[in-house]
Amino acid sequence: MLFLSFSRTAVAQVINRAGGVISPYLQRIDVSTFHGFAWRVINAFDQYHGYPAPQQIRRRRPG
Repeated sequence: MLFLSFSRTAVAQVINRAGGVISPYLQRIDVSTFHGFAWRVINAFDQYHGYPAPQQIRRRRPG
C-alpha cells in the first residue's frame, strides 16, 4: 500500500494511527511525502540513464 501526502506531519499521523489497526503489516506500507517518493524513484532509476549519483539534498533551517 502506498500513502502519499504533502506534509511530513500528515505522514507521521498516518503511521501512528495505522500502527494500532494494522500493526502486523505496517512494514509493508509505504507512507511518504510526494517529494520523498519522487526522490526515491529518481535515486532508484537514474543509473539506468547514465547519470551520476545525485547529490545529497540539504534541508533549509527555519528562520
